[in-house]
Amino acid sequence: MSGPKIDFVSITKSDIEQVRNWRNKPRIRQNSLDDSVISSEQQLNWFNGLLGDNARKYFIIHLDGRPVGVLNFFEILEGESCKWGCYIGEERVWPGMGLVLNFASLEYAFHCMGLNKLVGEVIESNHTALKLNRYFEWSESPGSKTVARGEDVFRVIEFSFTRDSWADCRDSMLDRLPEQISRACQKIEFIEVR
Repeated sequence: MSGPKIDFVSITKSDIEQVRNWRNKPRIRQNSLDDSVISSEQQLNWFNGLLGDNARKYFIIHLDGRPVGVLNFFEILEGESCKWGCYIGEERVWPGMGLVLNFASLEYAFHCMGLNKLVGEVIESNHTALKLNRYFEWSESPGSKTVARGEDVFRVIEFSFTRDSWADCRDSMLDRLPEQISRACQKIEFIEVR
């Protein structure tokens, strides 16, 4: 069995309402640093702000042609570093998607953007993301920050990966992944729509 085809396609205006619906789902909001509900007007303003902004890139994740979530890169310092995030908005997706997203983020940051460092922030209650980052052996920063949401305060754990570290472990990571997931990782495509 060859596994699914996974593509990452630049977000367009026709995607923004779907992205807003995904982002406003309670299960997505509970794992976000900002858990506020986003209005249609706010979403349109956000999208218009993306146009011509070289410090942010957003991709719609397509699983066998079906949009299922978002992969994003932000605070991009060309040739240096950026932060990344993702979420799966659809309920029924291929179970290897989290591993593929981790791999895809590293590939895009280091091979497509030519960065030296990729950084991710995970809220302490997002056990799935923490487990995935640790599986990929991201470096965990010793300090942490907190984010307040209503009366609750959550610790945010920062992870980073360098281009040199990825070059050293990329092939062994592909060997370590389950075979079907490894094959899917090797077939991912980024499609940038202008």
